Amino acid sequence: MRRAKNMSIRLLGVMAGSMFCASTALAYLMVAWGASEGFYFPGDPSHGILTNGETTIAQLIFSVDAVADPVDINNSAGGYVSGDDVVLAEYTLTSGINCDEWAYFGAPNYTGAYSAGYIFGRIFEDNTPAIGERYFNGPMETAEDRSPPQSPQSYDFNSGPGYGDDLDQVIPIPEPLTAALYGLGTLVILHRRRKA
Repeated sequence: MRRAKNMSIRLLGVMAGSMFCASTALAYLMVAWGASEGFYFPGDPSHGILTNGETTIAQLIFSVDAVADPVDINNSAGGYVSGDDVVLAEYTLTSGINCDEWAYFGAPNYTGAYSAGYIFGRIFEDNTPAIGERYFNGPMETAEDRSPPQSPQSYDFNSGPGYGDDLDQVIPIPEPLTAALYGLGTLVILHRRRKA
């Protein structure tokens, strides 16, 4: 009798777990992403960010807290992201192959498991980000549950207030040594104030 009771409890647990997995598997994040206007090189609107044959990386990134965390130039987490940011999709743009020098593009749709949070895009100056180079963060948007048969959520790098093709808004990748020196200077000032 006891064995039958344990077996029925296990069976109920397996059924409950299966129902939970089935219900969570129906939530999808589907995103059609790209750039409708492209980008120009910082300080030079007459040239796009790519000249013939150059490549760059565009990323679709997920953020839990709606903050575009700084680029990790050491790439320790993969995708050059830090904090809670996660790269959902990456698209390599090559001038003359899948885009022009202004990098207008439409990447393949991203489909993955839905999680509450935010999405944004990031495009780098070239395909191997390095200290002192630039990147551009697109607008932050709420991630939407787009379970089939719904159409994908649209994401455009060139939309939203304060955004567009003006790459003067590109943020330079901070040099780690400079940040360390600022921190050291702050500690020295605080230490001297404490003594005074």
